[in-house]
Amino acid sequence: MRSIGTLARRLVLVVPLAGLLVGLGCRPSQTVKFGIVLPLTGSMSDYGQSIKSGVELAFETVQQDLDIPYEVEIEIVDSKGDPDTAARLAGDLYGAGALAIIGGVTSAEALAMVEVSKQQQRVLLSPTASSDELSEAGRTFYRIFPNTLKEASGMANFASEGLKIQDLVVLIEDSPFAEATGEGIANAFRQYDGEVKETLFFPTETSDWGEILDQALALKPSGIYIAANGPQTASLIAALRDRRYGLGENNPGRIMATSSFAHPAVIAQAGSKADGVYMTMTVFDIGSEEGRMPEFVGSFRETNGADPDFFAAHGYDAMLVVGEALKYSASTLSSDFLKGMRAMEPLAGVTGNLQFDEDGDAQKFPRIHTVRGGVIVDYQKWQQKKREEFLEKQREIREKLRKLQEQADRLR
Repeated sequence: MRSIGTLARRLVLVVPLAGLLVGLGCRPSQTVKFGIVLPLTGSMSDYGQSIKSGVELAFETVQQDLDIPYEVEIEIVDSKGDPDTAARLAGDLYGAGALAIIGGVTSAEALAMVEVSKQQQRVLLSPTASSDELSEAGRTFYRIFPNTLKEASGMANFASEGLKIQDLVVLIEDSPFAEATGEGIANAFRQYDGEVKETLFFPTETSDWGEILDQALALKPSGIYIAANGPQTASLIAALRDRRYGLGENNPGRIMATSSFAHPAVIAQAGSKADGVYMTMTVFDIGSEEGRMPEFVGSFRETNGADPDFFAAHGYDAMLVVGEALKYSASTLSSDFLKGMRAMEPLAGVTGNLQFDEDGDAQKFPRIHTVRGGVIVDYQKWQQKKREEFLEKQREIREKLRKLQEQADRLR
């Protein structure tokens, strides 16, 4: 096993709480270390970099929290999106004294890392992994994302009641994610009122969509649901649009996706072909004036010169959670930190109220979002806005007609 000092990519940030606490008459009892394992390079780097920016911003908040009686250190390392590398890095970090690790951005990484977490009996907190199998990972695993079954069930209900889709095809990336969640996704869609014509699996690294699309489109489905990583989802959506699926009156069809499609870089990859795609996401409204959101958005813009995205918010909340758990820990022993994770009260985060059930799952429920003009919008809010715009136009028309009628009456 390699030492932490030999890791290929590393960022160590030490919170200078000690001097501040000494000035207040308190001293940190010792240093607490957290590991951060993210895909900073490779095909999943857009997600990793977003989450990293959120973690680092929340770290500043932890730094200023005087209720944490320790000096806090984090170490950020690059998994390159590879599950085996992620598991090895987790072992290195735990071995170097990390009390907990934020990591497992993809379900494949989380599934590999959780085995190390259980062996070490130390916390693994995933900001974004969604595999259903992780709900049975044991008491050392926690996550902020809803599991895939909730996403699929929410979309199945929307497909039936919202879009009135009569039949659909489910496309699933053939990966560890699919092995763990494919059956659950298929079962979720079997419960909806329409017909699932087929569930098709495609290779995780493919860029040739000919065969899979021939199979799917031959069935003439009213809808297609895609469960895959973001880049693959974007590529597949583009290929479907190139075949005119869902474009024009003679080519009806709705495309639906998971929250992996909700990254700005992924939507940009699909370009204008992303418009009209539906996806599931938990609530994330950067325009909200409630809770932590204004401070989070303002600080993020000041630090990064851009708006935060959905994944940066999950990194931010993950760092807040481990900081909060420290307040409920009787000591810096890993067993006490585990107790702190279980004992902490619900925490108001920027991705919603952070409360974990007995399986370590965040108690969140996804909402339907859609892409309009390259921007992700809450479908219900978008629909309400369109309704209001329509009513306003109707009022304007009635007012014009009233004035015309008045003019006509005066000329009589």
